[in-house]
Amino acid sequence: MKCESLIYILAKTMFVYFGASVIYLIITRFMDTPFEKSLSYDQKNIKRDSSRQRSVVFLTGIIVSMAVLFIFKPFEKCSE
Repeated sequence: MKCESLIYILAKTMFVYFGASVIYLIITRFMDTPFEKSLSYDQKNIKRDSSRQRSVVFLTGIIVSMAVLFIFKPFEKCSE
């Protein structure tokens, strides 16, 4: 596959994912959350702690991915 084709496909995929994420956030922002309301205080604390741990893992993934892009420059041939 030519580099231009790969970039085109990845860019379109990223756009669709980003658009779906934005629409999901806008629509679900005002939806009722019966599950959240049914949790006890201790369960909410467990959920909050788990959410923090998962956030750290996700941010670590972003940092590692950025480092890989910076070190290995896998798309450098595409910019020539």
